[in-house]
Amino acid sequence: MRRPRRWRLYPVRSAVAFIICLCFIYLFVSIESIGALQGQASFLKVVVRSSAISGANLSLRVTNETSALASSGIFSAVGSSRLSLLYNADAMIDLAAQREFNQTLCPTEPREKEHPKFVEFLEFFTRVFKEKYNNIPWWLDEGSLIGVGRAGAIVNADDDFDFFVLLPNATSPCRPGSLECTREEFNLLIHQFLLPLWEAGACIRRFNPDISKFDSERRLMYSFQIRKPNELRDPMHCFNPRAPFAHMHFGMLNADGELETNKWVGPNSHPKDKLPLDLMLPVRRCRLGPSDAPCPFDIVGYLTLRNRGEYVRRSREGSCLLVKKKWSKARRVNQVKKVQLLHDCGYNSMIRLVKRFVDSDYDTC
Repeated sequence: MRRPRRWRLYPVRSAVAFIICLCFIYLFVSIESIGALQGQASFLKVVVRSSAISGANLSLRVTNETSALASSGIFSAVGSSRLSLLYNADAMIDLAAQREFNQTLCPTEPREKEHPKFVEFLEFFTRVFKEKYNNIPWWLDEGSLIGVGRAGAIVNADDDFDFFVLLPNATSPCRPGSLECTREEFNLLIHQFLLPLWEAGACIRRFNPDISKFDSERRLMYSFQIRKPNELRDPMHCFNPRAPFAHMHFGMLNADGELETNKWVGPNSHPKDKLPLDLMLPVRRCRLGPSDAPCPFDIVGYLTLRNRGEYVRRSREGSCLLVKKKWSKARRVNQVKKVQLLHDCGYNSMIRLVKRFVDSDYDTC
């Protein structure tokens, strides 16, 4: 019996193989496209804020990236409108750049007496955030901001160095297309953020460079001191609670373009502030003793949300951010002169509170 010819089956097999190949190619291309779309939400991982970028290119980049995030469904309309501030080439002030001011109004620079450690903290964080973190936005916070905003010195209002940092990759901190983090994801995120500071010489309370021995406990505040070059003590036990220290605060971005502080603490603990990005960005220049320092765009608006409640509760301080309730009228008058000088010399300040304060005979603002 003669065998049937098998060559007739070859075209069928070839067609089937061809179709299977096309399916695999289509699947691969689809996966790549999805990954690219998700990757657009991670634009803050590396943001180059170079003044050399032309206005036209920056505008196009802002439009494209903001549109991509808005269409992702992660952010509300108001949140999407605030996100463009993150792309601004001037989001973080260049403190080394020459300042322009009216020398007639400001014949001499404000130079209030300041604690040397606060000046050291300022120099350290300014240098490290610029060199190691691509000049991410950061600014003075809480009592430290009150002091520099009304007098040009932290010691005018506070006894530690408080500052706030915008975490890199804020629009997708732990995974593409999401603003949320599991405990494990957040632990990795914070460890990766703190490690360069540790390596640069920071002593960080409750931090361990070995991630297997570090637990952030989902905290959004960390305490710092600066290790001495020839420090003989164990770096794991370098923190001295009796010495001056710096407090670094974080916030987690929400769908409305706000930074939520103390997001995971209990209901009866610290206030859960929600700080809109347009209160902080672009970061502006203020004065800290003999140096320039970063401050939020709207100092008064920021502190109204961040610290006004605390001032009202602490009766010894009073409710006016410009002065303490216990100060004499002579000291209040002098305080207004300090704020006016800061303003005249081109520094961000609490100047908008001055008129009402003076009109009330230095009683309330």
